[in-house]
Amino acid sequence: ADLDILTIDQLLKFPSATKNQMAQLYFKYGRGMHIIDGSDFGFISLDNLSSVSDEVAQQSPYYSEYIEYFGHDKATNTAIVAAFDDTDGDAEQRRAYLVHLMRLNMIPQLMMTYIGLSIRHCTEVDVYPDVPPSLYWDEFAALYIGSLEGEENS
Repeated sequence: ADLDILTIDQLLKFPSATKNQMAQLYFKYGRGMHIIDGSDFGFISLDNLSSVSDEVAQQSPYYSEYIEYFGHDKATNTAIVAAFDDTDGDAEQRRAYLVHLMRLNMIPQLMMTYIGLSIRHCTEVDVYPDVPPSLYWDEFAALYIGSLEGEENS
């Protein structure tokens, strides 16, 4: 996810008369984000992060507070798409706003979902029987720490 956001950040630094279409296309169609959705492993775009199934998204311990505060479950994605469409403001402020929304809203939301899934997996029997109990915790830790590879990638 960090590399996707870094790429978008760099693309937003170039002057653009097309609403930074390359950065927007990378956000919508890039497939660099590794995600676990139930027991299905895959790579999705940052835009698709908000389209993760409602059942999975609701596993976050803070899901109801998020809905109460923002009014709907795709508020961050809506704000990002609106910022891409806004060409009247300062380009540097828009870049900072977009990058911060991705880094400070989207990724923590995903991390809280992994925490919720981890808790659910440990407290309920047969939620995802084919998934090891530590998987969601490891995914959370990898996002929080940045890597779990170690020095020898083993």
